[in-house]
Amino acid sequence: MRKMLVKRSLAIIILCSVIAVITFLAICFGQSDVSNYLFFAKSYEKMETYEREEKVLDFNVDFYSDDLIKLSFYSVLDWCAESDEGRYYVVPYGEENYAIIYVASKYVYEFEEAADAMYEYLMDETGSAAYPYFKQGVNARVAMYPLEDDIIAYYGEMMTAFGIENYMEYTEPYLFYYQPPSEWDNPHISLIIASVIGGIILIIGLVVGLSVPSRFFKKMKEKGIPEEELEEDLENADNINGNFFGEKYIVLSALDACRVEEFVWAFVFTQTTKHKIYGFIPAGTTYSYSLRMFDKNGKFYESSGSAREADAERMAELVSTKYSPNIYVGHSEQIAALYSQNPAMFIENIRNMGLNF
Repeated sequence: MRKMLVKRSLAIIILCSVIAVITFLAICFGQSDVSNYLFFAKSYEKMETYEREEKVLDFNVDFYSDDLIKLSFYSVLDWCAESDEGRYYVVPYGEENYAIIYVASKYVYEFEEAADAMYEYLMDETGSAAYPYFKQGVNARVAMYPLEDDIIAYYGEMMTAFGIENYMEYTEPYLFYYQPPSEWDNPHISLIIASVIGGIILIIGLVVGLSVPSRFFKKMKEKGIPEEELEEDLENADNINGNFFGEKYIVLSALDACRVEEFVWAFVFTQTTKHKIYGFIPAGTTYSYSLRMFDKNGKFYESSGSAREADAERMAELVSTKYSPNIYVGHSEQIAALYSQNPAMFIENIRNMGLNF
């Protein structure tokens, strides 16, 4: 029995883990900007030459999330040109490569503030500088455009002033159009929300899963059922889909152990579920079959549902043959009425084997 309970615990934990992962991914993919950047945007450094050429866009055409790439860089040298619309910054990336990034005017303050924070972090020797978001692969959400001659001229003047020779050998022939995290649905918030929801589902799964054995044996103790006696009885019990039918005890769905003598009635129960789209469009019907067993006090226990009616029928047949005549198997309105209105007569009929229903 303990092995079965452990399996059930693991099944619950695994199920909740899968649900948590699916929920996390669903939230991420639900945010198109986030999903396209996190899961689909390619790293520029890993792209082949032909892929880079395909990514170059017309400067006059707005780019969309499908056109995004990740350009990894840590610092900013300076800006080499500006216009009323924005500035053109030179960034080093890799070991000795350079790229030019266009930053619209509305992003300039945020971009330079992030660059300064990154510089302070890199140069800090005290370990007290805050870790900035401006780091490799996080801030560099960019689209590629043709690099125009006038920008190259300004860029050349700057690089010459820095004393860097043959700079074009190490410069990408593309202009990268920058967008900061503040303009793409703030993926950090989306990831936090997705992580929290997924984490809650996972924690619930762990708590419920790990508590299965303790809850089972707590119920068993309350009923005065010795664990050793139960284990011994279930060793040779009939097991149908995790439902145990022993000589002294019956355990349905590995949730509760009951003495066989407590049960008086059982039948196959059909759960019908009608599915609807948008709450009113019919989308089919599914059926789940289980075995319901009622005790002397009017309480019922139920096996785990199955899409196959034959599974429930097998259990009903087993109960009918193994525990006859003490448990009546079958259902009708007359039987249900007698059981609910006069349980003493119901039990008496079974005990006398008259079954006068």
